[in-house]
Amino acid sequence: MIHMKWLLYCNILMIPLFSGCDSSENNNDTGTYRIYKEYLVDAYLEVEKMYGRQLNATTLELYFSGKKYGITSENASEVAKFKELAVKHNDDFSDYITVDFGYTVGNYVSYAENFTGIEIRSSISWGEGHSAGSTLNDLCYFTAYSFAPTLKDHAKGGLTHIRKHADELTAADMELLQDGFLRLDFSDGNSRLSEAQVITISLSTLSGRVLRADLKIGE
Repeated sequence: MIHMKWLLYCNILMIPLFSGCDSSENNNDTGTYRIYKEYLVDAYLEVEKMYGRQLNATTLELYFSGKKYGITSENASEVAKFKELAVKHNDDFSDYITVDFGYTVGNYVSYAENFTGIEIRSSISWGEGHSAGSTLNDLCYFTAYSFAPTLKDHAKGGLTHIRKHADELTAADMELLQDGFLRLDFSDGNSRLSEAQVITISLSTLSGRVLRADLKIGE
């Protein structure tokens, strides 16, 4: 009997201990949960090169290579660089945020340098007003996800969806974009991506660099 009472006493003591360990709030109805994050962005990609590929009849995707600096790195100098970039981008989030169940620390990757503008051109004519070599910005939707509104304006959720015609973009729209989700969408019924051509994409950065990708498609 004494032994059973001792076990019951121990279990009662342990309840508050374990109930305070989990700082997340699960919501099985929405497939999300809330966690506390010191930094909103988990890692920064220092872009060296830009590439493009065609996803379907109306959409192109941009992707990048370069050095990544993350909070979870085992290299102390890389963590130090990450924290330096966090200060540069004013990421002192220190708050709770709702993420989906697929999220793990390290998934939120942004670019070390902000972009300021984009130009899309083709080697062939895309119809009236769009001769070969002229800009296609007014025909193309630039779609991405940005961390900036959450850090600047305390928007709900960690990411804000950006979808604008490329000729309407501002520098603010291109700050702290999430790596891996940049699309160029010609979905207004004007796409000629099925025709053989070279699409040239030029992406400007805050420091004045211009990243360029020449994409052969329709062949």
